Amino acid sequence: MSRAWQLARWYDGRRAVWVGRRKRAGVGEMRSHLEFDALLEAGAAETAR
Repeated sequence: MSRAWQLARWYDGRRAVWVGRRKRAGVGEMRSHLEFDALLEAGAAETAR
């Protein structure tokens, strides 16, 4: 999670300031080695292991 100040101007010149937050994938999420489920034919499960 990272935070940064944000600034926007209205059409009449007024300013709006707020703290923006951005969530990004970290190293742990990218290296978790999660895999999607796969459908195998009957009998193929024993040979795949």
